[in-house]
Amino acid sequence: MIIAIIFVFKSTLQSLLFKLAKLFDFESTEFKIGYIILILIGLLGYMFLIDKKYIISRKGHLLAIVLFTTYIIFRNFENGVIYLPESTHLKYIDISVLFFLIHIIQWKITKQNSSIKKADKKDFFINDAVYVDGEIDNELIVQQLITSITNYKPVNSFSIGINAEWGFGKSTFLNRFYTEYSKSNSETIMFWFHIWKNKGDKAVIDNFFKELSTNLKPYSGEIEDNIEKYSEAILNVSPGELKKIISAGKDIFREELSLEEYYQIIQKAIQKIDRQIIIILDDLDRLEAKEILDTYKIIRTLSDFENVIFLAGYDRNYLEKTLGKNKEKYINKIFQVEINLLPFDEGQINEMLLNNIKDVFPYDAIQEGTKDKTKENKKLYNTFNSIFKEKIPWKFLDNTDLSDVFQNKNQFVCSELKLDYKHFIRTHRDLKRFLNEFKFNKNLINTDDIYLPDYVLFRLLTYRYRNLYSIVFENISDIFDNKDYDFINNKMQDSWNDNDGTHYIYDENSKERLFKKLRSHEYSNDDIQIINATLCILFGLKNKEFYKKNEHTISKSYYTNFYLRNGIPNEAYTRSKFKKYWDEGNIEDLINRMEGLSQNTKLQAFNELKIFLFDTSSSISNKNDFYKLIKSLNNFKNSIHSNDFKELEKIIKKLSDKITDLSYEDLKNSLIESNVSIGPIDLLIEDIAVNHERGQRKGLYDNQNINEYNLFPFTIENTKEILLEKLESVLQQNVGYNIHFNYYTLQIDFIAVDHKIILVYEADKVFKAHLNKFFLHFVWGDYLDFKGDPEGFPKEHQTYKPNDFLCQVFCNKEDWDKLKANKTNVAFYKNFRTNGFNNYNSFLQTQKVKNIIVGEDHISKLEKIKKMMDAFIANDCQPLNRTQFEDV
Repeated sequence: MIIAIIFVFKSTLQSLLFKLAKLFDFESTEFKIGYIILILIGLLGYMFLIDKKYIISRKGHLLAIVLFTTYIIFRNFENGVIYLPESTHLKYIDISVLFFLIHIIQWKITKQNSSIKKADKKDFFINDAVYVDGEIDNELIVQQLITSITNYKPVNSFSIGINAEWGFGKSTFLNRFYTEYSKSNSETIMFWFHIWKNKGDKAVIDNFFKELSTNLKPYSGEIEDNIEKYSEAILNVSPGELKKIISAGKDIFREELSLEEYYQIIQKAIQKIDRQIIIILDDLDRLEAKEILDTYKIIRTLSDFENVIFLAGYDRNYLEKTLGKNKEKYINKIFQVEINLLPFDEGQINEMLLNNIKDVFPYDAIQEGTKDKTKENKKLYNTFNSIFKEKIPWKFLDNTDLSDVFQNKNQFVCSELKLDYKHFIRTHRDLKRFLNEFKFNKNLINTDDIYLPDYVLFRLLTYRYRNLYSIVFENISDIFDNKDYDFINNKMQDSWNDNDGTHYIYDENSKERLFKKLRSHEYSNDDIQIINATLCILFGLKNKEFYKKNEHTISKSYYTNFYLRNGIPNEAYTRSKFKKYWDEGNIEDLINRMEGLSQNTKLQAFNELKIFLFDTSSSISNKNDFYKLIKSLNNFKNSIHSNDFKELEKIIKKLSDKITDLSYEDLKNSLIESNVSIGPIDLLIEDIAVNHERGQRKGLYDNQNINEYNLFPFTIENTKEILLEKLESVLQQNVGYNIHFNYYTLQIDFIAVDHKIILVYEADKVFKAHLNKFFLHFVWGDYLDFKGDPEGFPKEHQTYKPNDFLCQVFCNKEDWDKLKANKTNVAFYKNFRTNGFNNYNSFLQTQKVKNIIVGEDHISKLEKIKKMMDAFIANDCQPLNRTQFEDV
């Protein structure tokens, strides 16, 4: 057609081209430069369109075809035109070929991009489209409806309602009907009218008749104009008159003959078409009250034409509630037949859920670098598959038996409702929406930081009941009791502080508070029972083994907020964060950061880190990681206590057995490298030495007063050497002379007479040299001062003496050796002590200091200490009484 038109107007176009050519000087340099620039601009423009994947409109394609066809005709047919430049085969106009080819390439690329199915990349979210693949749950109803209305042409419009709750498959049903009915009824005119897409005053009525006209005009040339005028006439009727239409039928039309005439003309046109007309109206339950009433008017009055069948999907409860009590039964006047869709198949929903979980979180195909992810996905699938069964029979959850988890003996009956997915997911749409939300939320959180059954159940609960966040969890302490678990007596006990317990517990009092809260927010009894049953599982009291095996349960107050916030950063330090710092070798940096937490959070965070390090120790297999572990554990200040020493001993023993050539030297070096003066591992080693020496004095200590460290892999000599060499390292650190002194006191060698701790002689020598070197600092501090009895001791009975360890610092080697050989000899101990204090006094009397700090009189203080020491020696190294002390 384009070619024919061009040939018809060829002479006219040729004349126009001649006139246009006279405006240009084709031989000028300016023309040639401009020509080249225009070509470059055109090429760059097309490159830009290709890069942006720009879709050219149909008009753009048509223009390109017309111009290229014109070029072909004028270039290849003799017409007396001379194309420049004459001296070459290629003419200026031939650039049209290049541009047309580029246009074709651009179109081809755009078409390919729009049609490519990205098989290698699935959509992140599951599409909430209607189900169109094969039979549906209500297939029998679909087929019965098809049979019932096939060839049915009502004298007046006939309306059928498809009633179901939101998400129960109305759209799926209507789509299935449309597909199946079209196959066997090709003569039927059937189309959709999506009412909810129409917004504005009378938009529903206006657009309906436009849609009706569009679908009928292929069968009648006279109907389009009449429908348009009919629609305009209706829209010109005042709102008050329109309200009378339903009750008055077409009486109002009879008062306006023009309306009645249009109606009759359309009616006759439809009779001539003589085809069944089915109009499908979906999602009436998305409309507002006025739009619902406009739809009713269309169905019962304005479109009461012959051969017309309306098929509408809605939720009756929504329509009646939206229209209010005055019109809640109005729907019975609109639809001659109402079909109620059957509820969904619970078994199918469960099956679809598991299949989708497997699809969204695949675990069958193990690809390189995805082994951990595959294991995590398998764990997640098994959780979904087993969460509502009595047992969880798979290794990832330590074979937890849910029937034995709850301490039901002597406990109130929390709930008798047996939960299932049906309590949270009621429709196919619910299923898709839950999966989309779960996938999105799960990607924000690390599986290592949660107890999966708790996480899945909590996501189900908060999906079904959205506002529980604000009603219950925002102020969780108002509902739940805050308690501490007593692992000695195996029971939960009240926390000393209402807000500082280790666990949130849902008990009988909590249940009463919850029911009262939910009823005040108008929750139904069924909903309250579902919420209660869920909270019984999540926060109900459980046995000791459960709490030990599942450190990250939602009821643990440290982690509760982590579940509520879905892992979005807050004050919590989690297992995944610990692992990140561990892998990077920055646990010490993490510990320093955690020191800035609030007191209660800090204690819990350090406890979680301790558990992580204890667990991590089982995977260590080389010396580098051993060093990293010991250095990390030794950085703890307050969260590793003496009751953890046995666990630390086991860890060191296991690693000693596992790691080739691991020796006490490695333990010693790791402690020195930890840059911590006195840490938990230092105290463990000191405790091992102390209890070993207690064991050597069986007559002095019974078994109850001795902690046996039979698993510690190194000898007692090695143990003492570790402490001694660490002392030498600590004395070189600028950490305070109190810490220097405290580490010196860890150097136990043996126990003499009645519980007198005697330190390693080599440690005495090292510390004596240190004291001599920094004597002024010890004077400045209180290490050389005479100490009285504790505050509150009767003043008249107070005694004063120097620090007992000073006699050890200045002891004689011979006295030390004799005492070690005869630990119970009181005379040897007295001689050891007296000679040591005498040596210290002799040293003291030779020392002089200067006043180097403003406001401090070191000289006077030292002279006072010397006088006290002389008096102490004169008193046979016995404490000075109050009178003696005051005399000095």
